[in-house]
Amino acid sequence: MAQTGRLAAWMGKGKTFEIREYPVPDPKPGALVIKIALANVCGSDMHYWKGELDMEKRGRTMPINPGHEHTGTVHKLGAGVTIHSAVHPLHDSHRVIDR
Repeated sequence: MAQTGRLAAWMGKGKTFEIREYPVPDPKPGALVIKIALANVCGSDMHYWKGELDMEKRGRTMPINPGHEHTGTVHKLGAGVTIHSAVHPLHDSHRVIDR
């Protein structure tokens, strides 16, 4: 059985967020999959929610997963990923942030 994860999907201007379940992808070469422990709301997210930004008019397909401020652990490394930004070895279960 495939692993799944949940996320708060933004349904679009004038609509709500919905909690949805998606399959967890395998990472592409040079990428990694993070198991998110905490996600923060950033200023851009507030603009979507208030209706000040219409992502569909900007060419985005709905729903989207807004936000970029996360913390969690490395779930799986893609091919070629061996170090993090401080040039230290990176392994599954390392704690990471995305900002």
